[in-house]
Amino acid sequence: MVVGELNGKPLTDYSSVACWMGSASTDPIRARIRRRELVVLEAFCAEQHNDPDTIIAAARADRDVKNEYMRSLKRWVASYAPEGRERHEAENAIRSFFIANGMRVIAKPYRDVYHKS
Repeated sequence: MVVGELNGKPLTDYSSVACWMGSASTDPIRARIRRRELVVLEAFCAEQHNDPDTIIAAARADRDVKNEYMRSLKRWVASYAPEGRERHEAENAIRSFFIANGMRVIAKPYRDVYHKS
């Protein structure tokens, strides 16, 4: 699989991803971050066995479906990234994708990131 593609189609060709990318600034540092976030989105979509547009359409149609995506994000990210900042950034990438596409997403503080002793 080529990074940045899902089912042989570039991720940026999906309207939900174009909406998400359109919400980003043109700052070169932010562009590098977006490329990393695309990798995370690609992995999340593969785990969900759905493309980004299908995920967003289902989440828009039913709040319970959206909430299940958020619960599955928590489960998935535990195996995708180690504890700490990398995991936190992966979760933020997916939440950002949902938010940019009109979803209301609530995030709770993470003890491992914000409450270190």
